[in-house]
Amino acid sequence: CTATDHTKANIVLNTVVAMFSRYCSEPFSVESVQVKYEHAPEKNAVYPQMGSVKFETEAKYINSRIGIDIKAEDMAKLLTRMSLPAKVTDANTGRLEVLAPCTRSDILHPCDIMEDVAIAYGYNNIQKLVPNTFTVAQQQPINKFSELMRGLLSQAGYMEVLTFALCTHDEIFEHIKIKDEKKTAVSLANPRVKGFTMVRTMLLPGLLKTIAESSSYPKPIRIFEVSDVVFLDDSTETGARNERHLCAMWCDTKSGLENIQSLLRRIMEANGVGWAGGNPKGYSLRESSSETFFKGRRADILVDGEVIGTLGILHPEVLSNFGIKSPCSALEINIEGLCTRVQQKLS
Repeated sequence: CTATDHTKANIVLNTVVAMFSRYCSEPFSVESVQVKYEHAPEKNAVYPQMGSVKFETEAKYINSRIGIDIKAEDMAKLLTRMSLPAKVTDANTGRLEVLAPCTRSDILHPCDIMEDVAIAYGYNNIQKLVPNTFTVAQQQPINKFSELMRGLLSQAGYMEVLTFALCTHDEIFEHIKIKDEKKTAVSLANPRVKGFTMVRTMLLPGLLKTIAESSSYPKPIRIFEVSDVVFLDDSTETGARNERHLCAMWCDTKSGLENIQSLLRRIMEANGVGWAGGNPKGYSLRESSSETFFKGRRADILVDGEVIGTLGILHPEVLSNFGIKSPCSALEINIEGLCTRVQQKLS
């Protein structure tokens, strides 16, 4: 079994071995194999590694999320029916110890265990309750604004893409020539996949990976994404905060900087933000110091004197790091300020 990702290869190997072990001369038995690395002896290991993964959760948490009220002992029986052997480790707190076998690689968090309890209990058996608080539903302003921006960029000829919120350390720092000061990015404490170790702080790397995988498509390639990025923030309860960003990219035989700049102007006009022209109000451009972009072909984007993003021609080293051979131009802006500005105009 070969793969580009060790974790995924291990999951596939365990699944295949578990499936075919029933046909062995001694059913459900398997012989182990020692894998030796010629240049890295410290990585030598015995496969398959079919041990169970232990999870701990509480009956109170599961009951509150599903909307039921059952004892921890009954919950353990339901989980065992779902091929998740479970036992009560503390009757006072209702703490459960759950073992996820190698055939249940879909179990990653306690919320996955909660879902299996709900399935075993039966969705139709969950009592329907009228909420104690009556409210009128309304779309969040930032989500409504994001939908309008998606429509605007689609009408401009750009195709929307959705990329993963998780990435590697190199993709958001070294590959785009940004220094890691250990103050911005959220890293995962226990990543299950080598390629998903940090939460993105920019949408740009995701679009660059999309361009790299689409190199055979006819040029120009025009793509965009409107999604959240995450930053460390000690002032919040969780220690991190979300920001809604918009990123657009143009890839062709020529850089296409003028096309990205005209797209920026279209975005600003649609939101009632005119060119500042020396005035304190409006949007303007100034020379940027971002190493992600080509020197002399990069600019910070300002609205009412505040920097909201950057545009420019991507540096050749950045493109090379992602395996892109054609020149690209891009812009990325924080649209939360624009949303607030539009709301204030309408109110």
